[in-house]
This record gives sequence, structure tokens and C-alpha cells, in this order.
Amino acid sequence: MEDSGLLKWSTWSTTRKAGTIGALGGALGTISLWFLLSTINDSASATSHEFWTVSELVWAWSIWPANIVITVLGGNSDQDAFGWTRTALGVFTNACLGFLLGRLIVALTQRKKTQFY
Repeated sequence: MEDSGLLKWSTWSTTRKAGTIGALGGALGTISLWFLLSTINDSASATSHEFWTVSELVWAWSIWPANIVITVLGGNSDQDAFGWTRTALGVFTNACLGFLLGRLIVALTQRKKTQFY
């Protein structure tokens, strides 16, 4: 038997909804950014430039949590910026951070509501 209330969006608490939306936003944002930037970098790979472009800075910022995990685990965070391992780890870490951020925002807003009423 399955619990039909588990899959109904209307029965979920605000905290669960915020965590789910945050996790999906973090994961889908990282994946879509990776696809976008990999197509841009493939088409512009013949050009050489000394400075980072805006797209490279955005990617470096979005993959930064994954680089921290790689460094803590003893890996080299300078290798293969668009590799599958780094991207998958970036999707996972950004999904976790989005989940935590969504739940934190709801917790703070609910706490603020109870203080003033």
C-alpha cells in the first residue's frame, strides 16, 4: 500500500516545499548553466584570451562549493573545470545548499511571524 498523502503537493508543509524547490533550483540551475557554458566554450574554444569572461566567472562561482569538497578530500581542484565528476559534484552540492537555503528562509520567516503576533 502506498501513502497517497505523501505525493500530494497540497499536503506538504511550507518547509518541505521550500526545501524541494531550493534543491531543484540548485540542481537545475547548475545543469542548465553547464549546458549553456559548454556550448559557448565549444564554439569559442579557438580564441585565446588572457582574462576570464563573465561566463567563466559565473561558472567558477557556481562550482565553488564542489571545488571546496574536492580540496577537502585531497583532490586537485584545478583540473578539468567542465568534467563530469566536478559537474556532478557541483549539482549535488548546489542542490544541498539550495535545500538548506530554502528551509532556512522559511524557518526565519516563520520565526519572525510568531515573534510579532
